[in-house]
Amino acid sequence: VDGLAERTIYREFFPRGLTALDPLDQTSLGTRPNVSHVTARAELAVLTNATLISGERLDRLRRCNPGLLKLQVSLDGSTPSINDPIRGHGSFDRAVEGIRHAVSAGFSPTLTAVVTRHNVDDLSNMIRLAASLGLRSVHFMWMHLKGRAAQNGSMAAEVQTIIGALRRAKETADDACVYIDTLEAMKTRLGG
Repeated sequence: VDGLAERTIYREFFPRGLTALDPLDQTSLGTRPNVSHVTARAELAVLTNATLISGERLDRLRRCNPGLLKLQVSLDGSTPSINDPIRGHGSFDRAVEGIRHAVSAGFSPTLTAVVTRHNVDDLSNMIRLAASLGLRSVHFMWMHLKGRAAQNGSMAAEVQTIIGALRRAKETADDACVYIDTLEAMKTRLGG
């Protein structure tokens, strides 16, 4: 990662985040980046389920610059009954606990959800959950029909259903002062 900063790359993503290859765990594989060193020099985005943000990892997070270390937390529902069938039993409660720890350390994670048929009607509640946790940003991702999603056609939501849910979520976000970065990026790309 030092090489990235030296090559003037100012943003790097670690898609496995704090899960299988934990960038905050210096002992995993022996070559993991020193996140506090990197975030002193460049912005770093870590995609995580937040379930491991506690104890020693939380202590390491506290040594990082919250302005340069961007945490994106995957949560696919505003309740365990919606999230856990997708992310695994107990993952909702562990993720929310990790988000609370990150917020207590001065971070403002972005709540990230893949929009599916199973959670499309929950988008406004996801906004409310983010606001209740003190988060300012939500990122909705569109399902790509690859892998399990391609094999199981019942996972993808209908386009018109997504559009209606996003309109309602935008109203909720405006009221809750939460930013839906996906919509703002779309406006920028489409010139409006």
